[in-house]
Amino acid sequence: MIVLTTPPPGNTADFVACLRGLLAQAVVIRGDTVKVAGDFPAMRELTIDLTGATPLDHPAGRWLDGTAGEVLGEFSVDALQVIGHPFGDAQRPIEVDASARQCRGQFVKAADGATALRLVGAVDGRLRASVARSTVERICVIEANKAARAQGVEIKDVQVAWRSDGGPRGLAVEVQVKAKKGFLPAAVVRVRGRLQIDASLNATISGLSVDGEGMVGTLGAGLIRPKLMQAEGMSKSLLGLPLDELRIKDVRLVVLDDMLTVEADFAG
Repeated sequence: MIVLTTPPPGNTADFVACLRGLLAQAVVIRGDTVKVAGDFPAMRELTIDLTGATPLDHPAGRWLDGTAGEVLGEFSVDALQVIGHPFGDAQRPIEVDASARQCRGQFVKAADGATALRLVGAVDGRLRASVARSTVERICVIEANKAARAQGVEIKDVQVAWRSDGGPRGLAVEVQVKAKKGFLPAAVVRVRGRLQIDASLNATISGLSVDGEGMVGTLGAGLIRPKLMQAEGMSKSLLGLPLDELRIKDVRLVVLDDMLTVEADFAG
């Protein structure tokens, strides 16, 4: 459940304003981001167009767990579509497509007295999100430099290689990082690992290793290794994602040399 920023809607215009308010807590949106066909509460189509929308550095949305209280209102959507071509700014673009049929939601009173939006049903839910390898490399350079510069280190280059590993739910990754500190020679460090999603939709990290080239790279790898190995065997159930009454039914990874796509089916 996500806490509303407006009172529960009573008509179509209020519903659009409600969704725009929730989205504005997470992303910078355009004026026509939310489009509805049909009348609230039984709408034919709902389209959320996140093309060009950029995530906020500090999103303000408040998600709640636990049992919902009194139902204050309900709505349905025959056909839902969420698109982003791309979603994100020029430095971090991601292609996003999601759709579902016969979607149902409720406005409920939460345990702390807040009013929240809760998803209670959907049929034939599909999600597809794609990211280019060049985008991942660029993000790695940007984020790594935020931490490295405090230590007087500059990340000069990041190269990522990935491949399918053990079927449509497995991924093997190698990341090569080139860094420079002061007058010391540039250091090259390589990090390797695997991600496997099992039939119960548990995602597990394994096969982590790090090595470096030359004296400086070897020293850097030695400093990274203890923290890296803390993640070895780490597992997360995808069934525990905050989707209210919706559940992920299957996940697939489509791995190309220059593109990684995550596909998911959901329903509830």
